[in-house]
Amino acid sequence: QNRKQRRMMPTGLDVMAALGNNEAIPLLEDELREWNYSANLLAGREFVDMYPPAFWQENLYNIWLDCLRDLDDAPSEGSRFPETMRTQNWQMKQLQTQLASWAELRHDTLLYAKQSFTSVPGCEYPAGFVEPYPEVYARLRKFAQQAAQSLTSINFAVDDDHVVGEFDGMREQQVEFFERMAEILTNLESIARKELRAEPLSDKEEQFLEQVIDHRGNVSFGSGRRARYDGWYCDLI
Repeated sequence: QNRKQRRMMPTGLDVMAALGNNEAIPLLEDELREWNYSANLLAGREFVDMYPPAFWQENLYNIWLDCLRDLDDAPSEGSRFPETMRTQNWQMKQLQTQLASWAELRHDTLLYAKQSFTSVPGCEYPAGFVEPYPEVYARLRKFAQQAAQSLTSINFAVDDDHVVGEFDGMREQQVEFFERMAEILTNLESIARKELRAEPLSDKEEQFLEQVIDHRGNVSFGSGRRARYDGWYCDLI
């Protein structure tokens, strides 16, 4: 309208719309009407779409961002997506997931979520259901693998003559963490692909799902034993 629009701060929904999530646009309707920036938002999406595939592999930040772009993708033709995951409510849940992860990525903090559990005697952690997004797990695995490789090649030399031993120890711990992360994501990807093909899980895969919190697996805690929090999810924190 030939007037500068004094909208001083974009929102996370603007980012999600630019990254390709259509569910974010209706939620921005009031803002778009007040500040007249629909054309700018469309230009932002077109700008993001212009990046070649190589751009999304340039660094760890881009790889993670690329993972988030996949979370709102519609199921492919012929896939066995459960009916509940074909609804708008599901897409809104995916939008919240993208926003939460993107916010943590911006703040450069650890991505984690507190695992819910009950304190009622006799509870257990049964096998669960992996959200069927194998491409996301595959890209996150690449993130972890590249992080491990990058850390391995970093030179922690303090000067030209020696390397401080504690830094080497720190690097070894970090590399082990990302290698473990990649291993876990490989399992999640495999399980997700089986779910989409409606194939039964192996005993080993079911055991993996039972070991989210406690490595002992599907055991009752009614006997007074407490969870040891040594399961694979805890390895990611």
